[in-house]
Amino acid sequence: MKNLLMLFMILFFQLGYSQINNGEIHYRVSIDVEKNIKEIEAMSISPGVKARLLDSYSNAKPVQLILKFQTDIAFNEGEIDLNNLKTSNTMLVQSGAKKQTYTTQNPQRILTTGGLMGGVLIEENLPVWALVDETKKIGDYKCYKARGYILGEGNSGPVKKEFEAWYTPEIPVQYGPYLYSGLPGLVLQVNFDDDLRFEATEISLNLPDFKEIQLPNLKVISRTEANQKLKGYLRD
Repeated sequence: MKNLLMLFMILFFQLGYSQINNGEIHYRVSIDVEKNIKEIEAMSISPGVKARLLDSYSNAKPVQLILKFQTDIAFNEGEIDLNNLKTSNTMLVQSGAKKQTYTTQNPQRILTTGGLMGGVLIEENLPVWALVDETKKIGDYKCYKARGYILGEGNSGPVKKEFEAWYTPEIPVQYGPYLYSGLPGLVLQVNFDDDLRFEATEISLNLPDFKEIQLPNLKVISRTEANQKLKGYLRD
């Protein structure tokens, strides 16, 4: 069944890809504030640390992202002026709203702006996906489920960051919000344990006045190299 599902997705993708030249997708990124506050209140940590965590998550207002794509590249960033955004830094980091993200095809890469390091693009680890034979409707689109993970760096070694996504082959492009691309259809929703959630709220396709996306001519470094440099900056 899984092999048949994969074959169907590939055929659908190949048939439909040429019909969509560009698009603009708006996403709402939210977090289950009540759940996080309850978990923090139950932690055995110092009162000062607990107070800071509670303050951070109490102000975790939803973030708006915008994804623009053409056939060979996509661009993702926070949709509104981040200087005036009244939400926690935790929310901005988890949503990717503090960065500009480029997703390329041939080769497939996810590149984010360098933040504190400036002047570079960081090549992020690609998500690893497993397709699931489960469907649901999101708006007008029939969506399929996938489970995925990204390997990150923790204090004691690699950390697997797991999530689920819902994508639609009816929009056969391999893009999604922030780091969550690479499926045979546009990603409309990403969930993390019913906590952090990315949800598409507005979809516009084949825009006549679409501005071509250009990848910045910057040095590209790996996520591992970026983490090492960041640790050096923090020490200094």
